[in-house]
Amino acid sequence: MVNANEGSATAPDKDKQINVVIGTPKGTLPGRFEPTDSIANVIDYAVEQKQLGGGADAFELYLRNGDDKQLLTPVTATLASLGVKSGDKLILAAHGSGV
Repeated sequence: MVNANEGSATAPDKDKQINVVIGTPKGTLPGRFEPTDSIANVIDYAVEQKQLGGGADAFELYLRNGDDKQLLTPVTATLASLGVKSGDKLILAAHGSGV
């Protein structure tokens, strides 16, 4: 994972990175990830950066498509395998919040 504020020791190809905005209970958060990063990695990143209580297991991640929201599951799946691409908006929500 490469976040918006960190470089990478391996200098990944920036054209292949996925730039997203993650909506969280504590505001929005930009993120830059590798296509092979898992949904769990994105959740962990957002929980850590926004210092959200309950830990990563307390949250799930949705892809926002206009008014529709798609639960990104399983959390072991990669961003690319679930069709997440640069410019997408993701929503981090507590389990069972009814997002």
